[in-house]
Amino acid sequence: MYKLIKVTTYVLALMLAVSTYAGQDPMRPPSWIKQKSISKVKSGSIKLQQILISKDRKVVIINNQILKEGQSISGMKITKIEATQVMFRRAGVNKVIKLLPAAKGVKHEI
Repeated sequence: MYKLIKVTTYVLALMLAVSTYAGQDPMRPPSWIKQKSISKVKSGSIKLQQILISKDRKVVIINNQILKEGQSISGMKITKIEATQVMFRRAGVNKVIKLLPAAKGVKHEI
């Protein structure tokens, strides 16, 4: 009887230790390491996703928005759309944003 109580106590203690340890993230850094905050993308950033040019129109997709020459996004006016880049103007300063090499490719509208 004494042996059964002793084994049961050990099993319960082991289960308690395992359940306590299971709640901790094994990849979490120790508490003494100073955590750095992850910098978020600036709200005024421009993400050029696509350039679409046909004989009738020139359109770009920036930050999931469809825009044409003359329109503005994040305070920057689109001055010119070319096959591989878009030119902007903001406060008298010109800026060019080019497509990434992986995104380049000529597709013709049918």
